[in-house]
Parts: sequence; C-alpha cells; structure tokens
Amino acid sequence: MSAPLKTDFSGQTINMVLRRVRDTLADAGIDTADLDARHLVRAIGPPKTDILCHKDQKLDAAQAQHLAGLVEKRAAHMPLAQVLGRWEFWSLDLFITKDVLTPRPQSEHLIEAVLQRTDKAQKFNLVDLGTGSGALMLAILSERPAARAVGVDLSPDALKIAQKNAVHHNMQKRTDFVLGGWDAALAKAPFDVLVSNPPYIARREIAGLHRAVRDYEPHMALDGGADGLDAYRQIFALVPHYVRSGGVFAFEIGADQGAAVLALARAMPALRQFALTCDYGGRDRILAGRVC
Repeated sequence: MSAPLKTDFSGQTINMVLRRVRDTLADAGIDTADLDARHLVRAIGPPKTDILCHKDQKLDAAQAQHLAGLVEKRAAHMPLAQVLGRWEFWSLDLFITKDVLTPRPQSEHLIEAVLQRTDKAQKFNLVDLGTGSGALMLAILSERPAARAVGVDLSPDALKIAQKNAVHHNMQKRTDFVLGGWDAALAKAPFDVLVSNPPYIARREIAGLHRAVRDYEPHMALDGGADGLDAYRQIFALVPHYVRSGGVFAFEIGADQGAAVLALARAMPALRQFALTCDYGGRDRILAGRVC
C-alpha cells in the first residue's frame, strides 16, 4: 500500500490548488486528472456555489484538510463518485457509497429503451432487479410521473442508499424496496415493466479489471459467474412470472454478450419482440423486449 499523501493546501489560491491536485492525480496514474481535480476542488466549496469562479480565493485550514483527504482517496484510485459521495445520472443527483456501483453513462440507454416503450402519462408498475443505488428506477420515475417502482437487492446496505436517493428526489411515496434475491418481489407481481443491470462480468475477468472497479466496487454487483451469464439465466426464467402479458423488459448487458444473451431470451417462449441496442461505442449494451 502506498504511503499517505503529505499535501498541505493551506493559504493557497484555488488556481494554485487546481494545478497541484491535477498534477498529483496525474502522477498517481489517474487518466482524468484535470476533470477530477475540478470535481474535488468544487467539493470543498459552499453548497450551491462554484468555488472555481473565485480562483484568487485562498483556502482556509479546514478546506485544505478536507481537500487533502479527498485527493488522497482519489490518488489511491477510489472511484470519484465514492470520493465525492454522490454522482449525477440522468440529471439526478444520487448518493453513492462503496455498497453500490457507480452509475455509468451507458446505462442511460436502458432508460431510453423503457421510455420508447411507455407513454409519459401512462400509469405502470416497474420492478428493478438488483437496484443498487436506485439509479435506473428513479431515472424512469423522473420521466414517468404516474409510474411506481419496486427495487430489489440482495444487499441491505445498497437498499439503504436506494431509499435515501428516493427520499432525496421526493419519490418515497412512489417507491418500495424489497431485500432478497431475483425472485424476492414476485409476491408484488404482476408488473408492467422489468429492468435490470445484473452482474455480468465473467468471474475469471474480475482480477483484470481496472483497480478502481476491482478494489472498490461491490463484487456482488460484478460477478456474473463462470461465463458472466448466470444472472440472465435466472432472471429470464422469472420474467414471465414478474411481467404481465404485453409488458416490457430491458436489461443492460456486457459489450460482447449480445448474441449469447439474445439466445437465452429466445429460449423462453413467453418473451418476444427483442431489440439489441448499442452504446455510443457501437458495442452491444441493452436487450429489450416484451412478454406475450
């Protein structure tokens, strides 16, 4: 383990600090050092104020100490969202901890897939399997004001974060949370929509992941079994029991899993109207469809 950083920012201007933080992160091998430096310096400013607009302002002792702690964590490759304790997804400000995955931009394609298959005024019930921070279900609810959602997760700590995020966005009356495995919310079925971003990394590949993911994000949310497809096998068998006829399902998938996940879905007679969506890099990312 590397020695703690000995960094004192006291009495230095925002402009000076920005450069020092950027250089410290770059030296630690952070590819996004410039952007991350801006996020970290902003985090020590007053709420609703962009401290970067006051570049000649000098840091006081408390701000300097706070920033030094943030920089040390990020230089150790802790995910920026965990360092900050929150992250933006679909324009929602979400609380993030070590107990949940950081929401990724590619997951927004799943939100789009559901929005394309539902109407804005439509009243529907949604279940989010493996909800984590609640990012998927809350993003959909933010666009579908008549909808309600149930989030399921095996981690009680993850559910606490999801509940906190629901309250933060005043959606607590439209949400419910169930602790347990993939089938834990069957008693609340049928639903109109099912979404999931399940673990889909093949177990042998986890050791080779970037250290920010491998060392800090919950392995429960990463480990998809020997071939990365265990969760899909289990959930596809449950979809017809969860979702009413004519209802929608949408899954995030690994970049090289399109054909394999589609084959699993096609093996279920009740599932139909499949559509694979690619992310901005042209890689398979979302499998959506309907229940007959």
